[in-house]
Amino acid sequence: MALNHRFLLRLTTNCTIYLLFFVCFGVVLWVVDEFLGWDILPDAWTILVRALLVAGGVIAFVLVLITLILSLSVIAEAKASLAALPDFQVSRRFHKRLRRSFLASTLVIVLLLGGLQITNQVRARIAFQNIRAELDATMPEVLELFTEPLQSAIATNSLATEDPLSELNQLFNAVPSSFPHEPEIAILMPAAAPYEYQNLTAASIGRDREDKLYLSPEFYFRFPSDRETNIVESLFSEKRPNVRGRVRGVTINNTVPSSWGVLKHNGNVIAIVYMQSRDFSAWNVKLSHQGPDRLLVN
Repeated sequence: MALNHRFLLRLTTNCTIYLLFFVCFGVVLWVVDEFLGWDILPDAWTILVRALLVAGGVIAFVLVLITLILSLSVIAEAKASLAALPDFQVSRRFHKRLRRSFLASTLVIVLLLGGLQITNQVRARIAFQNIRAELDATMPEVLELFTEPLQSAIATNSLATEDPLSELNQLFNAVPSSFPHEPEIAILMPAAAPYEYQNLTAASIGRDREDKLYLSPEFYFRFPSDRETNIVESLFSEKRPNVRGRVRGVTINNTVPSSWGVLKHNGNVIAIVYMQSRDFSAWNVKLSHQGPDRLLVN
């Protein structure tokens, strides 16, 4: 049975227009939730919106191609009508079958892509937890790398001198290449007034024109997030913090595989050591963790 190209062209054109409208609406929701950071969608809805956007985009692309082919067919039929060729009619039964086939195909594609997205989410969650657990197991080893002279320099805020600064620079460079998942470390320590904290990372150490090391820490009057403030205050008080929700602070970030521990010297807490994995950025998912199961101390 021949197909009625004009009927199919109208059908695919209308379907494409409606589908593109809903895809645009979904893109707006996704951009507002993901890039503007409004977080208006629950995690389950975020997965569903992504799956629908992917499925809608694929279906819209296929419909555009079908519409283009049908447009060429209609043009060909118009040319053929000059030869007085008969116009084939499509039965109502075939119309019903076509609509059912289209709806069934759309449903199968949505379910398939949604299942793949959920599978990816599960895989990402398992990888996230495994990496985080390995970082927690690695943190005590990292804390032991802080030697007595380096601890003393941190306690007395004299890291800017040559020997401890050189040792700290070596430590920052050695940790990523010595442990799994290329972890980066940061050191949060008290600062002199009027500042409250200072944060040290590998980027805080540079070299001047004479090839001498210099220290340029990040200073903070306070933290913008109350959650991060509570975590830091608990750690400096030698208490395991109660971490709830997603925390993306200036130092503490539980939305990526990370761990943190307490550095002590002569029985006093002198700094918080934060460690974060660098090889989890490929997973575009929203996850978080509650930190180490116990207080990690050197």
